[in-house]
Amino acid sequence: MKQYFSYYGIQHANRKLLKEIQKLINNSEVTIHGLDGFGTPTLTSREIIINGSAESMASGANFNPIHHDETGIYFTGQKYETCVRAILLRMFHHNAETYTNWDMEPLNMDEWDKAFNLYNKTFTEWNVQWDTETRTYINPGKTKPEKDTTNYGVKDFVAFIGSYPTVSPRDLKDIQKIITTATRKGIKLKGQDGYGKPILTPSKVLINGSAKHNQAGRTYNPIMDDEVDIHLEGQPYTAVIGAIILRQAHYEPDTLLYEIEDKTNWTEAFKLYEETFGTIWDNIWDKENEVYVSPTKKPTDK
Repeated sequence: MKQYFSYYGIQHANRKLLKEIQKLINNSEVTIHGLDGFGTPTLTSREIIINGSAESMASGANFNPIHHDETGIYFTGQKYETCVRAILLRMFHHNAETYTNWDMEPLNMDEWDKAFNLYNKTFTEWNVQWDTETRTYINPGKTKPEKDTTNYGVKDFVAFIGSYPTVSPRDLKDIQKIITTATRKGIKLKGQDGYGKPILTPSKVLINGSAKHNQAGRTYNPIMDDEVDIHLEGQPYTAVIGAIILRQAHYEPDTLLYEIEDKTNWTEAFKLYEETFGTIWDNIWDKENEVYVSPTKKPTDK
């Protein structure tokens, strides 16, 4: 029976994980192939592709855990999937938070029995623990994850009007100020997909967290001739994105398209904004017109 299994992808695979995946492949009872069931598996820091044998009619969905968001795979009962499940177990061993199956229930031990056998044969016994209170897996030896998000960034869906065709010199200067303050606070910032340096030019702005430190998410790019939608998932770098969006709305309040209803989710962005510019962000939401307005302009003004 087809079963979809969801989990959080990893930003990149380090050498240790690649070696461990190779060990699982070597210990697999069936030959593991690459893309669409042909050739050898692809094992690089940026791309992992694993499948069964197409020639033996034993292939299925390509397994590639390198993904910048929630991803998943359809299990169909093929034998190569035992190796895939064992790889997922190893990922959960290193970072239990990557487990996020849709119903957030513990793994069905019967379905995963062969994977546990392969895992235990290759490494030591898999002993990541299921916490019934938080309904998440917890790495052995670690305490329960804290429920607060202190020192993290913004967790919210944000929609705003993009800058087009370029970002103004004033905005670039302000963005650089925010980045400087954030870097001084220890927030690790990178460019596209979490690698390289942030890009700040009039025609291109690309900012992300550090993939190396597992803090990357969606790359921020405000240059768009339309509405820009971005899901901020609370990584530290999103405080920077939030502060940039607040600064844009400081000059042009109507560019922020929705009210910030839960300001506690924006605490770190507000702090970063205040530290950078020495003033609080105090725009007012006009409920009648559903738009932010400058505090110097009354909400009822037409």
